[in-house]
Amino acid sequence: MLLQVCQILQSAGVTLNEEKCKISKPSLRFFRHIFSSTGMTADWDKIEAIMTLALPTDVSEIRSFLGMAGYCAYYLPSYATLTNTLRSLLKKDTPFTWTSKCDGAFQTIKKDLAHSSRLAYFDLTWETDIMVDASPVGL
Repeated sequence: MLLQVCQILQSAGVTLNEEKCKISKPSLRFFRHIFSSTGMTADWDKIEAIMTLALPTDVSEIRSFLGMAGYCAYYLPSYATLTNTLRSLLKKDTPFTWTSKCDGAFQTIKKDLAHSSRLAYFDLTWETDIMVDASPVGL
């Protein structure tokens, strides 16, 4: 298969830099995701950065947390529902009030990220489940 890829690239006039090519590696980090023969996972460095965040103290910190967590949303079923409480703090003219419900959502997102799933590559021979994140609070 590698030979086929190289032939296609060559026929398209694409030149590869040998020093930058990584061949026969068990996994590859690319855009903060880890790709391996078994599927795709979030980069642990990214998850660890989220895990070490302190409780947000203002709207800009909520926005920052949601941005970081959103990058890993592929791996969290019901992401829209999980983040709804925190996203409600971003609404215009909504006073920033950190409640136990906000704290619960914040901790649940962090916990779920720490135990996030691996996404398998599509294979026509496997049984396929389609999961969508649609709920009364988001899509």
